Amino acid sequence: MFLDLWEIKNKINMHPRDVFENPENYIDFLTSKDFEGQYFDHKEVINPYNSNKVRETKDSICKCISAFANRNHDGGLVVLGINDKTQAVTGLDHLTEEQLNSVLNIDLRNYVSETKSFQIQDKTIYLLYIHYTNNAICETNKANPEAWKRVGKQSLPLSEADKQQILRDKRVLDWEGLILDAEYHEKDVDTKVAESFKSGYLQDSDYDLDITEILKQLGAIREQKGILYWTNAGILFFDKSPQRMIAAATIRFVRYDYLLAKNPHLSLTSYDKEFSYCPLPVLLQKVRDFLQKTPFLRTFTVRNADGHLQDFGQFPYEAVEEGIVNAMVHRDYAMNTTIWCKLYLDAFVVENAGRILQADKQVPDSFTLENYELSPNPRNRNLFKWISLLRNTEGKPFVKGISEGTRKMKDLMKKMYFPYPSYNTNGITKMTLTSVPTPEQFEELIQKHKSHSK
Repeated sequence: MFLDLWEIKNKINMHPRDVFENPENYIDFLTSKDFEGQYFDHKEVINPYNSNKVRETKDSICKCISAFANRNHDGGLVVLGINDKTQAVTGLDHLTEEQLNSVLNIDLRNYVSETKSFQIQDKTIYLLYIHYTNNAICETNKANPEAWKRVGKQSLPLSEADKQQILRDKRVLDWEGLILDAEYHEKDVDTKVAESFKSGYLQDSDYDLDITEILKQLGAIREQKGILYWTNAGILFFDKSPQRMIAAATIRFVRYDYLLAKNPHLSLTSYDKEFSYCPLPVLLQKVRDFLQKTPFLRTFTVRNADGHLQDFGQFPYEAVEEGIVNAMVHRDYAMNTTIWCKLYLDAFVVENAGRILQADKQVPDSFTLENYELSPNPRNRNLFKWISLLRNTEGKPFVKGISEGTRKMKDLMKKMYFPYPSYNTNGITKMTLTSVPTPEQFEELIQKHKSHSK
């Protein structure tokens, strides 16, 4: 039974593998103007055969294959024999076997593909399913190799920085364990962070260790030719001032006195403050103190469900904190950009470098937590583990439920009748909490909550 075009366009989990294995169910889609996108591409091989034009087509196919293999967890599908502009089925029947083999002989390394032929309108097309390359960059076999990434309908060239980022995303490059050109000295360790970490790290032990030995065990410091050096993760988490080596390990708060919904590109701020020159746990504590003890976040005094005046935060405080903690733990610190926390009259936005990573799937560029659930899959596994071992002065976890942050945010926003947290993640991850801009609208929400409670 054929899937009609409406079904196909609205099918949430359209997988290129499904189309490859069952093309008879997707004929309308294969010849649709809506076919090309993040996972699909048309290519025509002109008739009559022209070697110069075929070379251009092969170059275009090469870019698609590299782009699909480098960025798409679900791979990608290249369909040969359909015009990419008119969607006319031109087929490949005009090619000799030698010519067809020449078209399919793509000069790339680090990719796996599968090929099959299929008949549409009595013409033969070829389907190329490209597998995701999970441990390398799919690139050309040149002295200076070229590679591409898929962004919507486009296959864009990768810069050297792009390649490094993709290798970090695929965890081929271990950024956390890289040794820095910074010698380790115990006097540079933040004493409070060290003691807080030790209480969690050694809580079930019958023996004591000094902080240097603990850092060796963690891989936070490593020895080379008899000298101890910091690793990236080690200096970021334990050094008094990691910004001397990782300059962008900072967080910045700005406030805009206008609606994000109406003026998303204005840049005039009414408040601007940056936190730096301290290790990650201290940075987090400074952020907590700042949010709790300063009037940065707005508070509304309105009548509660019982009719009494009460102060409410414009955003659930815990949701704000969870969004910031997630950004600090999951950001790509190799990218030289700070974490931005932007407060608008109707929204709170946290921006951090790096895509959201999931172990078994590719995250959409845009989604909300209403219908998309994220599983714990930290980019910086050491930082994630270490922060979970921190203890406060009472011996309790410094960060509670760190692996369930997005679920907590979702529940808190739902409870307040606010929209679910939304995400945009494509190189930079942007998390947005949306609220109402006035006390009057906030009070309307409370009355709505009251009526629903009844």
